[in-house]
Amino acid sequence: MKSPPGWFNPDGHLNEEACALWVDALSENNMGALPEPVARHGEECLACKKKILTVQRLLNDQDELAGSSTWSLQSNIQTVFRRNALLAAALVVILLGVGISVLFIGKQKHKSSEFLFSEYFIPYPDILTLKSGQVAHCRDSLFQAGLMAYSAANYDSAISIFMKLNALNPKDDTLGFYFANSLLASGEDPGKAIHLLESVVGGNGPFARPAEWYLALAWIRMNKYTEAAKILKKIADEPNLFQEKAAELLKAID
Repeated sequence: MKSPPGWFNPDGHLNEEACALWVDALSENNMGALPEPVARHGEECLACKKKILTVQRLLNDQDELAGSSTWSLQSNIQTVFRRNALLAAALVVILLGVGISVLFIGKQKHKSSEFLFSEYFIPYPDILTLKSGQVAHCRDSLFQAGLMAYSAANYDSAISIFMKLNALNPKDDTLGFYFANSLLASGEDPGKAIHLLESVVGGNGPFARPAEWYLALAWIRMNKYTEAAKILKKIADEPNLFQEKAAELLKAID
């Protein structure tokens, strides 16, 4: 009798001869004749079990078609068919596995960036008009109108207003911060938001730290996890409003 490794392929699954033994045992209802390693693996391995059952079903169909043939001819056909069926079944299993894996990975990557962004993104609140006395800092009535549209989640109107103001004063960090949030909330291409947020972070103004969080989210929206991870690590290493969320998100993209 062959040693146990002789029944297995290099990948650890049953080889063709071992699968053929399983098929014969099922056909003859004689499971006790199977070598112990072959019997145990066939019971525990879902992939091999599917292959064995597929081959058995194909052989049963073949038996029905060849019922009128002589026993000798049928035996030869079964021997050839079993070998070819095993190869065909193995090929089908491999192709299906590869195809499903590629499809799943492709979809998963696409969904993960959108899912993670939507799960963690909440537009920054309008603290300028919520805090008493802060509205005077705005001074510009058009900017106040943009903040009102922003607070009402009317992001298209807010973007229209902020875009005009940004063209006149591109170095205004406060304007740039809320402009970027409006762009991210509206679902538009995050490229413009990234440019604005990088400027806010570099300006070291009052919105520089929150801008880092939204910049990381914008990079995730762009499927740029490496860029996002660098920022998230920085946020997670220091006490701040987004520290806990940054650490959590960092684990999700690693």
